[in-house]
Amino acid sequence: PRCSAKMSSEQLLGSDSDGEQRRLQSFAGESAWSLAVASGHDEIQTMLRSALPRELLILAMNGTEAQAANLQAEQELGLKATSEDFMCADENGFGALDHALASGALDLEIWFSSLGARFQGGAAAPSALLEPLKWGDREALTRRLQSGADVSATDAVGRTTADWCLITGFCDGLVWECVEGALKISEEEAAELSGEMPSVGS
Repeated sequence: PRCSAKMSSEQLLGSDSDGEQRRLQSFAGESAWSLAVASGHDEIQTMLRSALPRELLILAMNGTEAQAANLQAEQELGLKATSEDFMCADENGFGALDHALASGALDLEIWFSSLGARFQGGAAAPSALLEPLKWGDREALTRRLQSGADVSATDAVGRTTADWCLITGFCDGLVWECVEGALKISEEEAAELSGEMPSVGS
């Protein structure tokens, strides 16, 4: 893996020894990636690619709009993130998409999701699915379901995504199919886990 799982905030933000933040800045209108491509430095391009997972997480944790625009520009120049690049997580198990959701950075959330990012530690956050359900935001609901948001997450009184679908009457057609599919996967995973971990005395 190109990024160690569950890195501490100090590891992520306190050191620049691996150069993970240098590409978040532009130099006289040029980024490090664009300069490396223009000059044909393959080794530098390889280094920049290896740092991308951490840079995406750093961006989601405390990045700026300018830094996001810089990374998006580099994507157009060939440095495209894949779902693998979003597996990097902080010490609590939260990845870039989790932080984008938690901070309300909708543009980042949409961008990361389009690149294959999935929820990790924040998958069970009630806000992931319940908020768009309550607001009738079909696009956000579908996007977050496809990004692995947990349908079994509950609100303060224990209502799940399926409950809110029934309450609002909002989940029909494709959205309801997504909810049903996610519920089925959740149930299968729970059954598999139960089979691997028999109860005491069995």
